[in-house]
Amino acid sequence: MKRLILLFLLLFLVSCSVEEETPKAKSELESGTYVLFVLNVHDWVFPEKSAEVVERTIEIHEKYKVPVEIYITDPVFQYYVESKPELVEKLKSSEYVTVSYHLRPPMPAYDDRFDNIGLMNMDEEEMYDTLLEYEEHKLDLETGLVLDEPGGYQFMKDIIGYAPITVGSGDIKKVLDQIYFEKGAKMAAVNEKESKLGDVRNSLYVRPQQVEIKLYEENNPYMRGSVTPESIVQKALNDYTGNAEQVFMNIKMHENNYYTEGTSWSPTYFAGSGFENPLEAPYDISVSAEQTKLRSEEYTDSMWELYEATVWYIANNPEEYQVVGPNDVLEMISGV
Repeated sequence: MKRLILLFLLLFLVSCSVEEETPKAKSELESGTYVLFVLNVHDWVFPEKSAEVVERTIEIHEKYKVPVEIYITDPVFQYYVESKPELVEKLKSSEYVTVSYHLRPPMPAYDDRFDNIGLMNMDEEEMYDTLLEYEEHKLDLETGLVLDEPGGYQFMKDIIGYAPITVGSGDIKKVLDQIYFEKGAKMAAVNEKESKLGDVRNSLYVRPQQVEIKLYEENNPYMRGSVTPESIVQKALNDYTGNAEQVFMNIKMHENNYYTEGTSWSPTYFAGSGFENPLEAPYDISVSAEQTKLRSEEYTDSMWELYEATVWYIANNPEEYQVVGPNDVLEMISGV
């Protein structure tokens, strides 16, 4: 009898341990708000300032133990590798940082207005081979062509030591997604529409997003008393009219939002203000530094104040917000 009781007890304990290790099904995932912090990095015009922002961002996220996903373009990453090895080491070693990859002009696949090589006239095989060259070689900012030096997604993967998890593709998503997938990417960033956990684009999962906060649009140093992280976040959630049980809220910054008015590289690739009138290659990369206005020190300080306060607010309200990184999202998807 004692042996029988012990056998039943052993079977019970084994079944409990199996239950604990089984991933939650989608319907069993906790409802609530999941927060992803995103920093988009693309400023090759003022690379020193760009590096300073990335370093300070990492320090803030390490201070509050909050993950952040940092998207970096090839030209900026090339500068970091050449001139900021200590920052590259931080990007590689910080347990709170995930490095991802995205595109900007004059990459031909970013926008058909920068297709100076006839991508749209190629068949799929030729397009694949051409774009593979771009994702394995350095981009020439003046011509939009590739140089005979390592660069692109492959270069970042080799330096960081893992495949950048999420990618921001340009117009030719199908072919690029296939290249990124084959090189190890897992997710694609899509901002044009709401995306839910487990959505797929081509071979990649879509980074989930129901609510987007562009924190740089919320900064007004003269309204600091009325504009707070809590008010910004609560308004964004209240404005969401969907019915998702798990709401993914992405809080976003660009590194140049701290110190430039407008986008620093815009004067090189677009005439006038905005992005309506693209210029033609070869591009004058000297005009961006001349025409871009820098923010005042007061504004920069206020932007940092708002950003750190937002990270602090999210970190200190775990009953309302669960902060996740891209690897956490992939684990959640694997449980679906």
